[in-house]
Amino acid sequence: MKKRTAFIICSLAVQLMTVPVYAAGWDHDMYFSHEKRAIVFDFSEVRLQLPEEWEGKIAIEQTEKEIRFYHDASRAAWLKSGKTDESENGLLFALGVAADYQLPETDSENWYGTVGSGTEGLYYLKKPIAMRGYMEEDSIWDSWSETNCLMPWVTAELIDEADTERIQSGNSQIPVDDYTALIEAGGSMMGTVLERETDESTSQTRILLQADDGRKLTFTSCQWTSRLWGECGDYVQLIWLGDLYGQPLIQYMSRTSSRESYDEGIKEARGKVCSLDGDELEIQTALGGTFRLTDQMAVKPDEYTMDSTVCVEYLGERVAAYLVRVTELDN
Repeated sequence: MKKRTAFIICSLAVQLMTVPVYAAGWDHDMYFSHEKRAIVFDFSEVRLQLPEEWEGKIAIEQTEKEIRFYHDASRAAWLKSGKTDESENGLLFALGVAADYQLPETDSENWYGTVGSGTEGLYYLKKPIAMRGYMEEDSIWDSWSETNCLMPWVTAELIDEADTERIQSGNSQIPVDDYTALIEAGGSMMGTVLERETDESTSQTRILLQADDGRKLTFTSCQWTSRLWGECGDYVQLIWLGDLYGQPLIQYMSRTSSRESYDEGIKEARGKVCSLDGDELEIQTALGGTFRLTDQMAVKPDEYTMDSTVCVEYLGERVAAYLVRVTELDN
C-alpha cells in the first residue's frame, strides 16, 4: 500500500460526510446520534464518537497510520502564519493503528491510550499533552476553548464491544504493580457517583458510577490513586487504570463541569488573587467566597501578583472551571 496523505476540511453540516480513504481501516460511515449527542464515525473495526457541538468546527487529516482531528480555525490560522512550530496547530487528538500491535510510548509531546486490537493492528488514541490552540487571536482562542473543553466526551471503542452488552467480572489479568500496563489499558469517563464506600480495614474506597450512557460501573482505589474528590450525587470525571470490564482501579476522580454548563458559553468572574498553590489559582470574588481555577494553559499574565485584581474568563462551573483567559485589572 502506498503511503499518501490527504487533508480534508469537514463542515459536518450534512447528515453524511464522504471522505477519500487511503487506508482500509479508515473506511467509514458518519452519522449523528441525537440520543448520545454525538457525531459517530463507524470505521471497519472502531466506533469513534465526537461531541455534537463540534459540528462545523473541525478539520481532518488522514495518513496511512492515523486520522487526526483539528480545531479548524486554529489549523487555518496556523497554516496562514507560516509557523513551523506545531504547538499552535490546532490538533485535538488522533485515532491511530499500529500494525505491529505495539502501543507507541507516551513522551513529552503526546499521550497514547489503547482502544483495542483488530485485524489491522492495535488501535489507539493519541492526545497532545499541551493544548495546541492558536492563541494570537482572541476569537480563535475562544472557539478553541469551547471545542477543547469537550474532549472528555470523545470516546473510541471496538465496534464488536460497543454493540455487546458487557458486565464487569471483578477479575483483572494485569498485575496491580504493573503501572505501565495498567495505564495503557485504562481510560476516562464522565458520570454521577451513586455510591461511595470505604473499607476501614484496607483503606480502599469503592465507587459505583453511572456513566453518561447509563452504564453502572464499579471502580476501586489503589496505591496509584492521586485524587478522590466527589461524593454521592456529584458529577465527576474518573480516570481508571486496567480493564474496565475486569477490576478497574481509580487513578484520579474529581468533580467536574457538566456538559450543559459548557453550553452556557464563556463567563466572567472578577476578584483579588488570594492564593497561588501549585497549579491552582484562587481568587476572592466581590460577592464573597473563593473561586478556585485550575491554572492551565490559557491567555494569562506570566506571573500573578498577590492581592491584584483580575478578570477570569472561564467555561463550565466554578467548582471545576475550564480557564480561558486571565486579565489583570487596574486596582
